[in-house]
Amino acid sequence: MRYFPDFCERAIPGLSWVVMTKPADRLLYAEPRPDGRTPYWTMGTIWAAAEGKPAVTVAIEDLNILDAVVWFGGPKQVEPTIRRIAERARDIFSADLSFPIIMTKGGDVLDGAHRIAKAYLQGERTIAAVVIDDYPPPDGVVEIPRS
Repeated sequence: MRYFPDFCERAIPGLSWVVMTKPADRLLYAEPRPDGRTPYWTMGTIWAAAEGKPAVTVAIEDLNILDAVVWFGGPKQVEPTIRRIAERARDIFSADLSFPIIMTKGGDVLDGAHRIAKAYLQGERTIAAVVIDDYPPPDGVVEIPRS
């Protein structure tokens, strides 16, 4: 299953998709299921799953996210416009490396793509990570209408 960590747009009933810039407002979307429903998790759920677990050191080059598309595409087919790339760059520059990333034992990064990008750009070889067994139960599903 392919995931879209740090995908930072949220549906607000009655309004169009709105960009949220605070990490706590971000959602993690799974790849759409065959029925068109896409599970999602709030960052609060991801952070709660990692709470109290020790951080370990992982090699950045070993993370499968480095060559993945995570901020573009997704359930809403977000295009990599100059504005959206600039927004991601701003988030990367302001990422706080004192917080560990959160990942599953299987290697999926659930939180921390901006921190990984910043560490990579700074030439770091490792990053702190909290490893959880698997994804927690999703907070809900989004139904994307099929064309």
